[in-house]
Amino acid sequence: MNNKDLDILIDEALKTAPAASLSDNFAQKVVLAYQERVSLGFYLQQFLWAILVAIGVLLVAVAVIFFVENSLWQSLQMFLHNHFLTIVSFTIVVLFTFFLNQVCLPYAMRKFIDYQ
Repeated sequence: MNNKDLDILIDEALKTAPAASLSDNFAQKVVLAYQERVSLGFYLQQFLWAILVAIGVLLVAVAVIFFVENSLWQSLQMFLHNHFLTIVSFTIVVLFTFFLNQVCLPYAMRKFIDYQ
């Protein structure tokens, strides 16, 4: 099929009436679906940036402790070793709460407001 035949086929398809009709608020539904997808991505991106900043600050603090105070580094290692499960559990709870606060709650509130 060459370009001329394709152009004729497209012209014929555009001149005929569509086989299915769309609802009156179809465009609004498409826009709302797109906004939901974009807003969820935006909230997830904000959450990940906040986590990365917190990890960066923590790494800088640990590097300062390692290079400045070697005795403090040893005590920090011992503390982390002795309280590993407590620290991991606390971190999981904090991350889950932060995720709910930064992603799920704003997304749910946005959906609730949009559909009222």
